[in-house]
Amino acid sequence: MTPDQPSSASVVSGRRTFLLMIPINLLMVPWVWIGRVVFGVFGWFGLVLIPVALVVLAALTLTTVLAFVRKARPRGLTRVELIWQWLLWGALLVFGAVLPDFGDTEDSTRSALTQAFGYSDRLISLSFDLAVIAAGVAVVAWIGLLVSLLAGSRTQAISSPGAPAAA
Repeated sequence: MTPDQPSSASVVSGRRTFLLMIPINLLMVPWVWIGRVVFGVFGWFGLVLIPVALVVLAALTLTTVLAFVRKARPRGLTRVELIWQWLLWGALLVFGAVLPDFGDTEDSTRSALTQAFGYSDRLISLSFDLAVIAAGVAVVAWIGLLVSLLAGSRTQAISSPGAPAAA
């Protein structure tokens, strides 16, 4: 096996992750939007996050479609795409869990952390910081996944027999 060839374990992982893209992506959209309700946190951000959920839906749909329209068989994700995809899911999972809520009264500021450990300004601040970091990681991971999927499609198109020459 050469360094360019993926191991059989990474091929299986790439195939499994590829097959999980649709169901997990469909779960991530409502999780980002209202996942905090699992921890008893739901307030004004439920309304504020509607446009964010739509953007997440569009972004995840784009990368899923790009992965599924490949002509290569068997279909699956490369090791790099696999890493980006799992990083994206992890960041969205953290974001949906820790984003604090706000409200119009003093006692309506809550997060999963304050629900678990009791209210403190420090935990609210930590929750917000973790949510911002998770959002940033999610954006970077999505861009990385998008670029790697586009690069893989381009490489596949260039290397496939009968493909037109690259400009």
